Amino acid sequence: MAWADPYRLKSALIELSESSSRLGLEEYSVSLEATHHGPTELRIPVLFVEIGSTREQWLSPRAGEAAAAAAFKAAMEPRESRSAVGFGGGHYSPKHTTAVINRDFAIGHILPEYFFEYYDPQIVEQAFRKTTGGCETAVIDWKGLKSNGRKRLISKLEEMGVEKVRV
Repeated sequence: MAWADPYRLKSALIELSESSSRLGLEEYSVSLEATHHGPTELRIPVLFVEIGSTREQWLSPRAGEAAAAAAFKAAMEPRESRSAVGFGGGHYSPKHTTAVINRDFAIGHILPEYFFEYYDPQIVEQAFRKTTGGCETAVIDWKGLKSNGRKRLISKLEEMGVEKVRV
């Protein structure tokens, strides 16, 4: 798992959302994604700002401007908030996105519902350990996590002494 900087991610996400509105990019959705990128051997935080999923979207000057503005803000103006690891939901994470944009959370890693099909408690620990600046809060998409996964997660978080927040 790569290192994540939740404060820079929060800055990038908010700027991307604001730029999307300002530049009229209604055809794009602004969202956090579940943790899935490598390389994992880097000892510095990794942050991706992506533009859509088609060649047409990738070549859009307005989308490129929004992504560049988000990357610049992340590099220059990290936003301090309550550092957290997200759990539940799908690959795209609208509830965690809303929590970061509208509340005092900065989420570095997100372990989605499908992670719990092959649940590994060491990965949960690693998500907290590889969050820059330390992290003791879990933001849980409660309805986006099946009951058996939720039970295992809650047990692990209680063992770790982590605060749990439902979204």
